[in-house]
Amino acid sequence: VTVYGLGSILQGVRRGVDRAHLHVMIWGGLRGAVSLALVLSIPLQVVERRQLLAMSFGVVLFTLLAQATTIPMVLARLGLTSKKATPLEYERIQGQLLATRSAGRHIDHLYQEGALLPVAWETVKEEVDQRQEELSDRLRELLGEHPGLRDQVISLARIEVLRAQRAALDELARAGLLSDEALSELEAEIDAKLEAPHDDEVVDIEIPA
Repeated sequence: VTVYGLGSILQGVRRGVDRAHLHVMIWGGLRGAVSLALVLSIPLQVVERRQLLAMSFGVVLFTLLAQATTIPMVLARLGLTSKKATPLEYERIQGQLLATRSAGRHIDHLYQEGALLPVAWETVKEEVDQRQEELSDRLRELLGEHPGLRDQVISLARIEVLRAQRAALDELARAGLLSDEALSELEAEIDAKLEAPHDDEVVDIEIPA
């Protein structure tokens, strides 16, 4: 009652609390530990103490044997353990892409400075551009095959945007272009979004001229 009741209230006021997670909280709860502690506190003179103690041990045993061993199956049944690409795989491709882009900028700089002949720059530039395109395609395929990883990447990007906005607000406040009251309100909006970066929008900050 507590989990589903409070969960329904939270679902109405904010996103991110779905029914599947509530089911997991119910099935994974160690309710036997609480009941066992209460039974052990019953005085020895109580006639029903032995019976209550046996029942409590039964609940604890069920929790350990049934719930603990079946929680992976419950998670899979609720779709909470879908296959995900390893972060290492994504980071490896992303690292290769960033390194290739950096190399492309470097040879452009060398060419602009006259350190590379046009024929050398054109040949290497074509190879670098082709490599960038291949890596970008691999990243798109990876994110398309693993929606969970895609959501993580998007959330990280939103977090970076929000942090940049917060830093910009601090700069405006230090420059005297933003009052303390306005700063507090705007930072509160950003902080609220940082708690839920999965939302499909970022804070729209309007700074008066």
